[in-house]
Amino acid sequence: MSIDIDTYALVTLDDAQNYLLEDPVADIDRTEDLIIRLINGVSASAETYMNRKILSRPYTEDYDGSGSDTQQLNQYPIISVTSVSTDYYRTFPSESNIALTDIIIYEEEGKIVRAPSGLTVSIDEETGKIIKFSTFPKGRKNVRVIYTAGYATVPHDIKHVVLSEIVWHYENITKKKLGTQAVAVMGENVSVFIGDLLPTTKLILSAYRKHM
Repeated sequence: MSIDIDTYALVTLDDAQNYLLEDPVADIDRTEDLIIRLINGVSASAETYMNRKILSRPYTEDYDGSGSDTQQLNQYPIISVTSVSTDYYRTFPSESNIALTDIIIYEEEGKIVRAPSGLTVSIDEETGKIIKFSTFPKGRKNVRVIYTAGYATVPHDIKHVVLSEIVWHYENITKKKLGTQAVAVMGENVSVFIGDLLPTTKLILSAYRKHM
């Protein structure tokens, strides 16, 4: 049965075949399904480890309001923000939209800050407390952000280690090796379970890892 490569896989079939095979054209029928499985599986494992998506795509996400002027988004780098809305009832009518001119976008950090140009605070006459208007009100799923985030192309170091992972798993599967294998890392042998990411892969991916 033919298998489709995932839309947002981190490498292409051509990338993997050229990395793996001496004669990709001659060997394509025998290996294509296995390679696609490995591309999809390794791409998913890498993004799970990084706790984020890599390639650019659109998102519509609802967040718990932070109660401050800053809202952290799930994905980055942010390419564009289409709309930001706050609604206690979570229906998000058009009137709940915040003017984008009142939103500062921190692209690389993946966060937005509410910063209106006009009056942002008031005094409660009864309590004397300062009321700040430029916040994302605390609540459950009461902030909706429609945005696009991710890289236009996969960074070279991520692509390299993903392809190396595909080679590692391909060789172990075709040679019917199961269990664990010893790999050299900085001059020392480390046991790696077949199916897990290699230590060197994790080292490179750690630079892109999102920490909650």
